[in-house]
Amino acid sequence: MVEALFRFLAGATYRHYKAIILVSLLLTIFCSFFVYKLVRRLETDIAALIPKHFQSVRTLEEIKERVGGVGSLVVLVQCEDFEASTRFAEDLTRELQGEEYKKYINFIDYKKDVAFYRKNALLFMDIEDLEEIQIRIEDRIMQEKLNLSPLYVKLDDDEEEAELDFSDIIDKYRGGDEGDDTYYTNPEKTILALEAMAAGTVSDIGFAKEMHRVIQEAVYKLNPQAYHPNMLVEYGGPFKNKIDEYDTILSDIKSTLLFGVIGIVVLLTIYFRQPLAAFFVALPLAMGLIWAFAITYWVIGNLNTMTGFLFVILFGLGIDFGIHMFARYLEDRMEHLDVKQSIETMLSQTGQAILTAALTTSMAFFSLMITDFKGFSEFGFIVGTGIVMSFVSMTTVLPAGLVLADEKLKLIRMRHVWGHGWGSDKGRFPFARPVLAVAVILTIYLGMNLSKIQFEYDFTNLRSNLPASQAVKEKMSTLSKYNKESQSYSIVLADTEEELDEIVAAIEAKIAAEDPTPTIHKVKTLWTELRGQDDKLEIIEEIRKLANGEGAKLIKGEQKARVDSLRKLLDVERLSVQDLPENILRRFRTIDGSQAYFAQILPSVQLRDGKNAIAFAADSQEIQTRSGKTFYSSSSNVIFADMLQLMLRDSPTAIVVTLVVVFVIVVADFKGIRPAFLVMLPLVCGAIWMCGVMYLEGMKLNFYNMIALPTIIGMGIDNGVHLYHRYHEEGPGSLPLVLKSTGGAMLVSMLTTMVGFFGLMIATHPGLNSIGVLALIGLLACFITAVVVLPALIEFLDSVGIETDYGDDDD
Repeated sequence: MVEALFRFLAGATYRHYKAIILVSLLLTIFCSFFVYKLVRRLETDIAALIPKHFQSVRTLEEIKERVGGVGSLVVLVQCEDFEASTRFAEDLTRELQGEEYKKYINFIDYKKDVAFYRKNALLFMDIEDLEEIQIRIEDRIMQEKLNLSPLYVKLDDDEEEAELDFSDIIDKYRGGDEGDDTYYTNPEKTILALEAMAAGTVSDIGFAKEMHRVIQEAVYKLNPQAYHPNMLVEYGGPFKNKIDEYDTILSDIKSTLLFGVIGIVVLLTIYFRQPLAAFFVALPLAMGLIWAFAITYWVIGNLNTMTGFLFVILFGLGIDFGIHMFARYLEDRMEHLDVKQSIETMLSQTGQAILTAALTTSMAFFSLMITDFKGFSEFGFIVGTGIVMSFVSMTTVLPAGLVLADEKLKLIRMRHVWGHGWGSDKGRFPFARPVLAVAVILTIYLGMNLSKIQFEYDFTNLRSNLPASQAVKEKMSTLSKYNKESQSYSIVLADTEEELDEIVAAIEAKIAAEDPTPTIHKVKTLWTELRGQDDKLEIIEEIRKLANGEGAKLIKGEQKARVDSLRKLLDVERLSVQDLPENILRRFRTIDGSQAYFAQILPSVQLRDGKNAIAFAADSQEIQTRSGKTFYSSSSNVIFADMLQLMLRDSPTAIVVTLVVVFVIVVADFKGIRPAFLVMLPLVCGAIWMCGVMYLEGMKLNFYNMIALPTIIGMGIDNGVHLYHRYHEEGPGSLPLVLKSTGGAMLVSMLTTMVGFFGLMIATHPGLNSIGVLALIGLLACFITAVVVLPALIEFLDSVGIETDYGDDDD
């Protein structure tokens, strides 16, 4: 029945080739508009890889809606003339506070409120440090009184009296040498930072690029060189990092596409020995992929970091269909069949193998859609759709194009493909038993070590680290404002101050109940900064009495100067939230400018380590208060933790479901378990070898290269299907012919796919690079097992009299 359908299709394409070509071209032009829109929607935010119903995603969306912008873009002004830098910073701040910038910037943070913190310094000290100051003054006064007593005798003449000194406590809060007291600078005051707090979110790459653009235009408008000839302005912070990540991925995709297309054209030209071969095969494929990506736009609407490079991969996978079909067409034409007969044989024979390969590969990828992790589900939908559309175009547009090019325009040269004349067509596969023995030993050894493959939890190793971006990050690290891990915090929202107090109490109780190494360092709100004022004011009053008392008059010299300096800080009063500096208050406001009630949960561990991020999310994401209410926190790090857990949870399911679906389809196509196992051999054996090489080379799995695993499954099963279909058609003793014809086409198919992945291997982005490396290893392993191990097994089974054939499709 399947063969009859393909014969009918062959007749229809032969008769109506003009209509097929015309409709295909019009459909491609129509779909191209939507593909263009899709390419411009590359979502680099990891939150896009998690379903929207996840609590962390919903909480983050609520934070964005209530608080507004999340993240910032930092402007670094660099100049050896500090006065010129401050003038430029002041002018740029005034410029960016204009009405036309409110769409992008909430406010500019570039100055410290020095007067406020100097006046109220003691209120922001830990109570233990205040007590230490009091103790030191009391001890000094006691020592001075003892020195005046005629009865006081030192027991040790070499013993030195401890001086009254507060420098260690002062340094604790100053954080060392921070440069200028007013502006955010490095110690040398050669770098001054302005932080533009965004009115949008870092996940919106379009907004991020627009914000970056308008700030650049503002800087250009002021002309930094007018302030100093050597002034340099650079950009950093979360928004700039996201832009750099996006630009790197997009650049890698473009270069990979160009590299892949050129490589495929060269390979097809060499293999088919005619310059137009790439046009005959690649044009129908390009049409099919444009249709597929238009469907992706209509169904999904965007690409993400794990699907943005799929055009290259699909081009490599889909070209496989065209190579096998065009090779078979040329083979039949060289046997003196006319165009119509060759089209019919190509579709009815090779077309069946193509159908099986398309079904197994597409269904393998479509099965990934059952997973919650969008990195898998959207990848599966796009690749599955791409395979189906490639099959449709290759069985309609390619035959129609061959009729036009060969019969009407006479553009096809009648030449055998490269390698056609090598060796004989009949014979046995040599060294079958030794090959099988080596393959079995190697597979068992590598399979035993699969559990030793590690996962890359450090996400910083998967980010683009461009030299220019790294240089900016290093400069920012010299400013204490940006070199603290406490910038990585999660946020929990409340509706009232009372709810916020309950949240703080619950988190602090959790910290107190944790083991000696909790993942939560502390929790901060506007009010926590002012807590304990009454106790602090009591101690400050005691210190004031000491400093103004008769005992303090006994202190002389430098120590008296230190007491006098401290006395200036003792005139403080109880503060309210409204007394806090404006640059603090505006960080805690909603979009409409009203007071926002939220807490920042600061980690005590480095969240760039995925294991720490998962532990921190487990500790901080869900908060139960004493009133019975449940609150949730979120941040990019909590999203990252959820993404990792989701991916690790769904990965085994994705692989098992894919293998089961592939096996069921193969059993149905080949009508038996035994041939199905033979067809699956290159896939299973090749996958084990690929993972074994990872173990031997010390490579790690990561959330990028794990997507290569289902790709290898799809490619590996294609090899087994094509080779075994051709062996069934030719019969026992035909392995030399099968390896020359189908094996040659498999080699070119593998090479064309490898070209696409090789482009990823030389990509700048480490995540894309890891996909390319792993896929190249897997493709090579699956090809070797298909053209060496599978023929050896077939030869061995034939030699011992075990049936390897399957029933004809007579129905």
